[in-house]
Amino acid sequence: MIKIELLAPAKNYEYGVAAINAGADAIYIGAPKFGARHGATNSLEDIERLTNYAHLFGVKVFVTLNTVLFDSELDSARDIAVSLSRIGVDALIVQDMAYLMFGLDIPLHASTQAAALTPEKVLFYQEAGFERVILERAMSIDDFKAIRKETTVELEAFVHGAICVSYSGQCYMGQAISGRSGNRGTCSQPCRSTYNLIDEKENVIIRNKHLLSLLDLNLSSYIPQIIDSGITSFKIEGRLKDISYLKNSVAHYRKKLDEYISSREDLIRSSDGISSVGFIPNPINTFSRRFTSYFIEGKKDIKFASLHTAKALGQEIGKIERVDKDSITIKSDFDFSGGDGVCYIDKWGNFGGTNINSSRRDGDRVVLYPNVISGMSVGAMIYRNSDKKYIDEVTSSKVVRKVDARIVLTFSDDRKVSIKGIDVRGTSVHYSDNVILDEAKNVERAIDTFKTQLSKSGDTIYNITDVEIIGEPCFMSVSTINNIRRELLDNLQSKRLSEYNRNEKGTVNFPVPYCDRLSYKANVTNRLSREFYSKCGYKNIEEGIESRDFSNYSNIDLMTTRYCVRKEIGECLLEGGKYKSLYIENNGSRFELKFDCVKCEMKIIKI
Repeated sequence: MIKIELLAPAKNYEYGVAAINAGADAIYIGAPKFGARHGATNSLEDIERLTNYAHLFGVKVFVTLNTVLFDSELDSARDIAVSLSRIGVDALIVQDMAYLMFGLDIPLHASTQAAALTPEKVLFYQEAGFERVILERAMSIDDFKAIRKETTVELEAFVHGAICVSYSGQCYMGQAISGRSGNRGTCSQPCRSTYNLIDEKENVIIRNKHLLSLLDLNLSSYIPQIIDSGITSFKIEGRLKDISYLKNSVAHYRKKLDEYISSREDLIRSSDGISSVGFIPNPINTFSRRFTSYFIEGKKDIKFASLHTAKALGQEIGKIERVDKDSITIKSDFDFSGGDGVCYIDKWGNFGGTNINSSRRDGDRVVLYPNVISGMSVGAMIYRNSDKKYIDEVTSSKVVRKVDARIVLTFSDDRKVSIKGIDVRGTSVHYSDNVILDEAKNVERAIDTFKTQLSKSGDTIYNITDVEIIGEPCFMSVSTINNIRRELLDNLQSKRLSEYNRNEKGTVNFPVPYCDRLSYKANVTNRLSREFYSKCGYKNIEEGIESRDFSNYSNIDLMTTRYCVRKEIGECLLEGGKYKSLYIENNGSRFELKFDCVKCEMKIIKI
């Protein structure tokens, strides 16, 4: 059987529990330090609490330690890694090869920051001893298949959420512009800034647009193809997103995955429990820049960028038909609530947004009374980027996850009872004593009482699906039955947790190099990482960008991406693009765009 995993983000303990209850098979959460999201750190105590809760359902906990390390940080990083291993987390997500040199006894996952783009590089990480490799977002089904054909390591892929326009771990724009590096957990998000696009004659082709800001990823309609390509872990981005986004996206993918898993006999989900949510999942109704499938089908003539805004754009509602002094009229089937957020792109291509104070329906039209109406014009498309009613519903909804279990009562001829609790995993516990029970005066009533009381599971993790009675039941008071049930389920839960085992750690090796030399893009910033690569046979190892003392970053490749500005604006060189050279400019900083049409890649170089 192939185990399929839905992997969800957890900003903190509360969010982690919400993700588990909504149906996640695994969660990833930031460590106290050295995670790639500086705003999502967690104490060891909270991670341990979350791990204990997760393991009750067979849910795995992966902890991010995926920044590059400096020499002065090696001891601290190792201490945290050892502590995380001791509290029972399932794996560490890392990009720095120093973790392979620490002598840890916990599985390691190669972070997407490790830039696993090719079969050769994934094979290198596999042979080095990583249990799993997290693949780059800008990959296709065919890319997945090619990697799967050459490797046996577990493969994880992002399927939902924000897209880093650069190959992950290979973006140095933040470091060059502001000294804030994504590889150090403090990304300043230059890809979400506005830029002017300039040609070789200094003509401004596009002014003040988000030329590098991409739409959000949504691959929920590609689940069968992704599974068939060899991916077993489906990852949702968003450790800094709000709770409504988290619950909504997890519930959405849980539903989609369950539907497909149930259609095949060779697939099984990797954790236990059935989740119940009090809302209908729909990712467009929570934070979204609108969606793209990106490169999952290879290069296609589709648009990837969110040029007008880096913020949530949301759901397309309809075009403005009329603008009055304090209202706008739209032909739409959608109803609105006070507090909804809407946005629009005006006739000059500028982005604007406001809240709705109130609304009323007028036949097949809806009249909106916005807080700010200036900038809105007839013909402009209106989007709802905040559905207050839906978000409130998702945020306040009680999301519950239960593990099926059954109880078997066996009454002996000498009026003694033995009670057994068994869950879906096969974990079982017994209750029995030598007390001789009284005969039941009314057998049918006794059966009904046992089944009614033992079917209650209260606030435990269990859903009692069946109470089987073997032999002729005796009399037992309701309070005694309830006490036995509580003890039985508590013991079953404790045993379930004690029987949880994490995967074995792989052997650390020093594999054959996958290329002749290592450039600064290998992000080698400490002596242990350098020692690892040296033992692999690399002779020429450049120092990582973050540990260099640069006065400027001119003529350095700061970003490489499969996204192409030329393609986005209809100026592909292979299709007759007329511009000889292109540059982007922001706040006095200018960058040259270099295009490798053979690889279909774009590079950004500071000049």
